[in-house]
Amino acid sequence: MPINFQLNAGQEILIKRPANGTTQRLYAEQVDYFPYPSNPTAVVENCGGLNPGFVTQFPNNDGADFIAINCTQNRNSFDPNDKEGTPTGFDNQHYIAKKTDINYKIRFQNTGTDTAYDIYILDTISNKLDVSKLQMGAASHPYSYEIYGEGNAVLKVIFRNINLVDSFHNEPLSHGFFTYSIAQDTLNKANDKIYNHADIYFDANHPVKTNTTLHTVTDSYFRIISSVIENKIKAATNAYPNPFNDKCTIEIKSDNKQNTTYQFKLYNLNGALIQTQTVTNKVELFAADLPAAIYLYRIEHDGELVAAGKIVKE
Repeated sequence: MPINFQLNAGQEILIKRPANGTTQRLYAEQVDYFPYPSNPTAVVENCGGLNPGFVTQFPNNDGADFIAINCTQNRNSFDPNDKEGTPTGFDNQHYIAKKTDINYKIRFQNTGTDTAYDIYILDTISNKLDVSKLQMGAASHPYSYEIYGEGNAVLKVIFRNINLVDSFHNEPLSHGFFTYSIAQDTLNKANDKIYNHADIYFDANHPVKTNTTLHTVTDSYFRIISSVIENKIKAATNAYPNPFNDKCTIEIKSDNKQNTTYQFKLYNLNGALIQTQTVTNKVELFAADLPAAIYLYRIEHDGELVAAGKIVKE
């Protein structure tokens, strides 16, 4: 919901939002490049219920050269050789605005049986990105890099004499990473897809291919967000008894008349996923399966949040 305001130096404005478990993000428009490239934004998560995975969908306010913000979601086990592009984008098509730069992070791990002496990564840059605006960033080890060609150019990152120990002998020291940021091509248009993956070479071994990242360009960013939210199923939950000692039942009451299937997810206060269930109109939790603690839950449909809440096991 847009709010018109003007803040001078040292002034502030208080904006009240409901503590209903949703992730809340505020944007403030600012004159371009005054006093430097800036996109003021603030985000609050886990206020009234856990709603993970939304903070990284949108850009951070780190457009200036002297500002760097790293926001990474805590996750369960994942492939140690992967590629991540942030902001991750909205919805399952990962929509981002035309002028949004993408920050890539490529992680690798030596899961072999001996030290990896040299590692290099080949990253083919999508022709939807402007390789002339590529800026290399932080890394776990010293590196050099080369760029070949234009339009689907290849970025080669070289970790020479890295001597990366294998995970069997020292798991914490078997990891490495590097980062870079890159601007979109100025000719990008709505619905253009930006795909990227990398190949990681450990010495003379065959390459390890990372996952492929996806971003979809849009010029109607907030209209897309509003449309998805308006069309989303709305539901309310009733948990009883709460707190509980034996069994807790969570009823799901939806405005959707069809027999909808939901995904129930239960988290502890550290954000760790404790339990998942596929349900229709209610969830039953048994005390024998849970230690005494406060838990947060979310109800999803097709990957979208429809309700969230909190329960207490005594």
